[in-house]
Amino acid sequence: MKSVLTAVAFLTRIPVPRAVFSGGSPTATQTPSLTRATWAFPAVGVMIGLVVAGSLVLLEDRPLVGVWLAFALWVVITGGLHLDGLADVADGLGGAHRDRTRFLQVAKDPHIGGYGASAIVVQLISTVLLLLAVAPEHYWAVVLVPAWARWTAVLTPVLVPALGDGMAARMGRRHRLAAVIWALVLAAASLWLAPALLVAAAIGPLIAGFWRLKLGGFNGDCLGAGITVCETGLLLALAVT
Repeated sequence: MKSVLTAVAFLTRIPVPRAVFSGGSPTATQTPSLTRATWAFPAVGVMIGLVVAGSLVLLEDRPLVGVWLAFALWVVITGGLHLDGLADVADGLGGAHRDRTRFLQVAKDPHIGGYGASAIVVQLISTVLLLLAVAPEHYWAVVLVPAWARWTAVLTPVLVPALGDGMAARMGRRHRLAAVIWALVLAAASLWLAPALLVAAAIGPLIAGFWRLKLGGFNGDCLGAGITVCETGLLLALAVT
């Protein structure tokens, strides 16, 4: 339970009691406690997905309002954490010119550039439009979209080495079994709710392979970007089926 609450505190803006963390501070999520909690990332995704899908179902007869509420809650709950990673990666890839060191320098810059701003705009517009395109019979399948996306953050450290010695490096490769178990659980749920979501089993390794091929590794921003890309890909899969 402590691992789940640590993951909730790191991945969302949902308040978590300070007593959960060593030292009584939520900043403990930046220490090895986060390493132990990485396996629970997909569980947090399920929580997010229940809120998003529940909004769509609750306002099924008023789809525009339902999509607005689902989208707004999605952004508020996550606090735009992964959008920040997407922007940093976009700026880094756009300005690095295939130089890994330069990529890390640009990605760490707190200022957002043109590539990053464009990536965020495209991501937000895509999410809204794809939620509108998801048929009502797939509303509950949306629960699995954030879960599968956060599974990529469990899988990537298993397949790809970390860049540098930051948070991503501390996540390590210790969650191989969790990556396999979550894949099986989410695949079974996808077969029941929407088989189109099984494409996530390919998206995850492809994202990890991209980081290995393009950068030779990954960092925390790469994990955030991978989550957003996976979410968009899965919403697209639901929208076209």
